[in-house]
Amino acid sequence: MSAENIDHSAECWCHYLPHLIAVSPGQKAAAAELSGGRELENGEACQILDGLDHRSVGRIIESVGIIRVDNPDPHETVAALNSKEIEASPIHGVGYLGHGGFQGDYWAEAPDQRIPDPGEAQRSTIAVIDSGIAVDEDLPEWMDDPNVVCDRPIDTDTPWVKYPVSHGTFVTSLIRRIAPDYNVSIASARPDPGYLTTNDPDHAAAPPPTDELNVLGAVMRLLDRLGEKDSDVRALNMSLGVHACPADKSESFVALRTACDLWNERFGEQAPIFAAAGNDTCKAPLYPAAFSRNTKLIRSVAAARQGAREGEIKVWDRGTEVNAPTRDWVTDAGPGCDVLGLSGQSETHVVEWSGSSHATAVVTACYVAGSRPEIDLSIAWWPDRAVSYDLVPNLRP
Repeated sequence: MSAENIDHSAECWCHYLPHLIAVSPGQKAAAAELSGGRELENGEACQILDGLDHRSVGRIIESVGIIRVDNPDPHETVAALNSKEIEASPIHGVGYLGHGGFQGDYWAEAPDQRIPDPGEAQRSTIAVIDSGIAVDEDLPEWMDDPNVVCDRPIDTDTPWVKYPVSHGTFVTSLIRRIAPDYNVSIASARPDPGYLTTNDPDHAAAPPPTDELNVLGAVMRLLDRLGEKDSDVRALNMSLGVHACPADKSESFVALRTACDLWNERFGEQAPIFAAAGNDTCKAPLYPAAFSRNTKLIRSVAAARQGAREGEIKVWDRGTEVNAPTRDWVTDAGPGCDVLGLSGQSETHVVEWSGSSHATAVVTACYVAGSRPEIDLSIAWWPDRAVSYDLVPNLRP
C-alpha cells in the first residue's frame, strides 16, 4: 500500500531499530550499493538479537537481508530503495495488544478444578508467538508440561504487576480454558535490549517490548519444534502487531512478512495464522493482521463486547468504550472486553483484562475446537459484564 492510501486520521507512531533496514535476501547486494550501506555482520546482529545463539541469528539474517545505513532514521533510505523497486522497510518494534494495566485491580480467585485436565494423551497443537509464560510454580497443572511447551525466559512486558509474567500467560490460559483437549506450543518473541527509538519525540512513549526480527526468530524456533508439515498443528496465535506510521512510505514490513510466509509455506491451510487487529481508533493498518488482505491464511481478529453489531466493534476497558473504525482487513471478531485469565502471579490468581490480544486467543481456540466455548469468560459476580457469544459478530469456528 502506498503512503497516499494510508489513513492516519488518528495517528499511530512507530518505533524502529536505528540505522537498519530489512530487504528481501535476493536484493541485499543491490540495496547495500544503492543506499551506501553494508550488510550487517553476524556479530552485530547478535548484539541486536540479545539472548539468541549465533546459529539462530545466522538463520535470521539469511532469511532477511539486514543493511546498516548512515542515517539513524531509515525511512528516507527505505523510500529511495522502494522507488528503485527494492523491497525494503524499517525494522519496527512490535507490541502485545492487550490492556491489563487499566484493569489490574480487578482480581478474583478461581478454583483449579474449573479447568478439566485432559491428561497426557497425544493431542493436536495450537502454536503461539508471545512474550512467554510464568514459571511452573506460578501455574496450575493444566498450564504445565505436557499441556504447554514454552521456550522461556518468562515475559517482561508489564512493569505494573508484581512479577513480569502477564501477557503471554494470560493469552495461553484463555486458549487452554477454551480448548483444553489441545496442547499449546509457545515461542517467546524475546525482549528488545533497548535499541528501539522513534523519529517523533512529541509522540514518544515507552518502546514496545519486542521487534520484527525477534518475532521472526520465534517463528523459526516454533517451526523447528513442531517438525514437518504433517505434524498435527492446527493454528498459530499472534496477539501482537505494529501500525504503519506516517513516516512509512510503504507497508512492506519485510521481516514480519517473512515470518508469516515461513509459517504459511510449512503449514498452509492446515494451520492458519490468527493475528490481533488492534485496540484503538487509529485507522492505519496494523501488521501482521492486515496481511489478511492478501491471503486467506491470515485472519485478523477485532475485540468486541456484548451488544456489538456489524460495523460497531466496541473495544477497550470498563468505562472507556471506543467504537473502532471500519477496518477492511478484519475477518473475525471475538469477546475481548472484561475477559478472565491467569495473571501468572500464582497458580490460582486470575485477572480481568481487555484487548484484541485476548479476542484473538478466544477466536483461535474456538476455530481449532470447532465450537463456541462452554465457559464464561467474565467474573461470575458481575453478570452484567457476561459475554454473550450470540451477540458477537463474525465469531465463526
